[in-house]
This record gives sequence, structure tokens and C-alpha cells, in this order.
Amino acid sequence: MQELDELHAIKNLFSELEKGEASTRENGWISADSVENELK
Repeated sequence: MQELDELHAIKNLFSELEKGEASTRENGWISADSVENELK
């Protein structure tokens, strides 16, 4: 069961990474300063 949970987590990770890459291709990168401001 643990192995299945790990595989599911890996699948979700790669899915989210792909979403981020697609967003970057469409919208471009944001600056580190913008990220820091969002986290404040």
C-alpha cells in the first residue's frame, strides 16, 4: 500500500510540474522579487 501511495504522490508531483511549465510557456517567468512579495 505504501508503494502505491508513493507512486500516486510522484504522479501528482509530475502533473503539477507540467502545469507550472505550461504556465511559464504561456505567461513567462516572474521575478524573484515578485515571489518574495507574494509570500509576505
